[in-house]
Amino acid sequence: MKKTTQNAQESSELAKELYESHPNHKIWLLYGELGAGKTTFVKGLGEIIGMKPSEVKSPTYVLVNEYEHFKHYDLYRIDTMDDLTLEQLEEHLAENKRLVIEWPEKVEKYIKKPHLRIYIRHGGGDSRFIEVEAVD
Repeated sequence: MKKTTQNAQESSELAKELYESHPNHKIWLLYGELGAGKTTFVKGLGEIIGMKPSEVKSPTYVLVNEYEHFKHYDLYRIDTMDDLTLEQLEEHLAENKRLVIEWPEKVEKYIKKPHLRIYIRHGGGDSRFIEVEAVD
C-alpha cells in the first residue's frame, strides 16, 4: 500500500487504519530519516488504544517506552546491539504484544513474521509519502 498524507493528523489516521486492517501484524518496523514523522505515526497507534497523543513520547534517549498495550523502541542511537538490549528485545518479541521499532535496520534479523514494514518519507511541507509492506 502506498499513500500520501497531507498532515500529521492524516498520518495518525493511517496508523489507526493499519491497526484495524492488520490485527495479526503486531510488530511494526518504522523506516525514515530524522524528522520524517515516525513518532507522530506512533501517536496514531496510541490514540486508537485510548492514549492521548501527548502520552506517546519518542524513546530516543531511553531506548524503549513501555506502555500498557505496546512497546515503542527507538534504536537511532544504538550502533550495535549489546547483550542486555538484545535480551530485552527478545523478551518483548516473545510477549506477543504490539511492538513498534524506529530505526529497525539494526535488529531486522531478530524480527519474526508477521510484521509490517512502514516507510515514511518527507513529501514537502507537512506531506509524507508512506509505503506499507506486510511481511507474512
